[in-house]
Amino acid sequence: MRRGVGVIAVAVIVATLGGSSALAGPPRHWRESETIVDQLADCGSFQLISETTIDRMFVERDGHPLLAHVAFTGVIRTSTGEQVGFEKAVAPRSIDFEANTAAVVGLRYHIVFPGTGVVLIDVGRLVIDLETFEATFEAGQHPQWNGEEIDYCAALAG
Repeated sequence: MRRGVGVIAVAVIVATLGGSSALAGPPRHWRESETIVDQLADCGSFQLISETTIDRMFVERDGHPLLAHVAFTGVIRTSTGEQVGFEKAVAPRSIDFEANTAAVVGLRYHIVFPGTGVVLIDVGRLVIDLETFEATFEAGQHPQWNGEEIDYCAALAG
């Protein structure tokens, strides 16, 4: 599910800006923010829900996209409303419209369930082709990108 939020964020940026860049006037910057509520897991007697705020910063010149940065912060709650975890991504997602790639360098996500000792992490560098959504470069630990599913219910249990 976490991979889905990242792909959705990249797809929204590509749809918002599209195209390749042609340089002329000064760059223009603007920001957008939204919150996405996503069910992470069904743990039987309750569901784990992620409330993630996505902050995007765009840079364009003369109507042509140059770059976009995306960062995430959020909380994880049970379906009864109890806050049980935190999530963040301190590495911005950068989109290079000339190369038609998205790159994440640093902490792609960091999820903590306080009191359990469990920390879920995706860290390193990941470059994604925006046409195929395949990784063109990968270094570091990227468990979900490589098809590993996270058992959030087991993580919460410690």
